[in-house]
Amino acid sequence: MTLSELFDLREKIESRVNQYWTYWSVSIFAVCGWMFTDATAKPDGPTSILIAIGLMAFFTANLSVLKTATELAMSVKEEIALKASDANFLSETFTTVLMKSDIKFRVQLTIALHLAVDLVLLFALLTIGHSS
Repeated sequence: MTLSELFDLREKIESRVNQYWTYWSVSIFAVCGWMFTDATAKPDGPTSILIAIGLMAFFTANLSVLKTATELAMSVKEEIALKASDANFLSETFTTVLMKSDIKFRVQLTIALHLAVDLVLLFALLTIGHSS
């Protein structure tokens, strides 16, 4: 693949990663808004359990595709860096930027953040459901 094709591929993959984060964020804000506003009926115990099961299924699927897409984006970044090391660009700054590695522990941080927020939300949902 050419550098141009790799840049296009990386941009498409990063856009996909951003979409997965957006889906997740919207679901988090929607559930939090529903749980913590006074205007809506609070879920009871059985309802909160069913909602928690649905959220766990969504969180698992979302984290799975997010992890895979993030790993793919990182591998494309590595390929760009390898191509840049072989290319003779006029700008040394451009070459240096292309050679930079991705965020260290990006996949691990993605998983940790996702799981931490997921678990807090599930705990809050189940707590509110069993306290009403």
